[in-house]
Amino acid sequence: MTSCKQLISALIICAATFLAVSPSSAVIILDSTFKKSGFKLAEMLALAPQFASLIFLEGDSSTGSGAWIGNYEGHGYVLTAAHMFPPDTEAAAYSYQTIDGTQYHGDTVFLHPLWNANNDDRTGYDFAIVRLKEEVTSAGAQPALYAGTAEKGMMLTFIGYGWRGHGTKGQDTTLDTGNRPAAGEGLIESVVAAVEPLPATGDAGNYFGIWLPKEDGSLANPLDDHGITKPVSAKSAILGSGDSGGPAWIETENGWAIAGVNSDGSGNAAYGDASWFPRVSQVGKWVTEVMPNARFIK
Repeated sequence: MTSCKQLISALIICAATFLAVSPSSAVIILDSTFKKSGFKLAEMLALAPQFASLIFLEGDSSTGSGAWIGNYEGHGYVLTAAHMFPPDTEAAAYSYQTIDGTQYHGDTVFLHPLWNANNDDRTGYDFAIVRLKEEVTSAGAQPALYAGTAEKGMMLTFIGYGWRGHGTKGQDTTLDTGNRPAAGEGLIESVVAAVEPLPATGDAGNYFGIWLPKEDGSLANPLDDHGITKPVSAKSAILGSGDSGGPAWIETENGWAIAGVNSDGSGNAAYGDASWFPRVSQVGKWVTEVMPNARFIK
């Protein structure tokens, strides 16, 4: 059975590497929002207090994003994307900085056991947890992770430190704002269940997706034939390169929770393209094996 992600990939040549680590600041926004206020809305959204756990991963040749998810036995733990750590890449390859600039140091990296370094097949398991040498004391209150199954139809807020851009052009590497974070919103219209038993090859599922509609509604929805065709808000956006590993949040009846991790996307992150996020709710057992003090809500 061909998944929505595979179909989009076939139609517009999905670039599994477009979210590969790279410098500058995050998210691709609407043309209309860019013309009205630049990235002001995206920057303000990223700095909302409920998202204070955001982490900037800075390496000698690459950057990315993540989220502090709590402390345990003298160590802080950061949830990020496994593709940030290709073979032989250690936790110490990056420094880990909170929004206020406080720097922490990586000790060990744990990759999800079903990750195979291939986003075409394993977007749903693109998870890594980094143990830090120190406890984190500058990232707000310990965030919650989502343990439910009701992601579809919810508004997603995703945050990172990747390239910026706007819908017509897509990501634009000439835009540099000094490694400040930015955030965007999107309606979760596609939720792909985990494929069981795990296939030896092909899409293993376990992710959800959003897309970027044009303001005039002229593009067909690639995720849902009966879904939205216009932006859900002025903050509508999709991921850009360097957003990899950043947290993707939903607001539940019990509060804000990290529901996914910025992972993969299609095209040049322009109008009509999609972004994909592995589902945190389906890997709770692994998370607590690595970090027993993780906090979950539904």
